[in-house]
Formats: sequence, structure tokens, C-alpha cells
Amino acid sequence: MSSTDDSQLDSVADAAAGILRDTGKKASNIADDVSSAVGYATSRVTEAASEARSQAQHSLDESKGFVHRQLLERPGAVLACVALVAFVLGMSMGRKSTR
Repeated sequence: MSSTDDSQLDSVADAAAGILRDTGKKASNIADDVSSAVGYATSRVTEAASEARSQAQHSLDESKGFVHRQLLERPGAVLACVALVAFVLGMSMGRKSTR
């Protein structure tokens, strides 16, 4: 081989090495971006779950307070509703068991 062939091969090898370095840097940047996006998504999901948990607890507290007030103010009405629900559930279960 001549020296021009060697220099051409060296320049091709240098160009290929440069392309590989650039590709490696781009892949690293993409991996960093994906990692950041996953971290952000995880924090948003955690935040949404915490908010949903808080709202559910608030709803339960309100329902519990409503039932407690009704039990104090109208114990007969609350017991009648409970008896009605128990009766309907019993009828539903009885109907399913005879089939």
C-alpha cells in the first residue's frame, strides 16, 4: 500500500471514530432525557396518587360525619335504611342461590 492509501484509510478511520463518538454522546443524551422524563412522570404519578388518597380520605370523613350526625338526629331513619339495605341484599343473595 502507498502512503496515500494509508492516509485515506486513517482519515476514514478518524471519521468513523468521530461518528461513533458523536453517536455515543447522542445516545447518552437521549438516555439522560429518558431518565429525566421517567423521573418526572414518576413524581407526577406519586403526586396524583397522594392527592387522590387525600380526596378519598376527605370523602370518607365527610360520609362518616354525615352518618354520625344522622344517627344522632334520626336514629330510627338510619336503622330503617340499614334494615332495608340488609333486606335487599338478602333477597338478592337468596335469588342467586335458588338458580
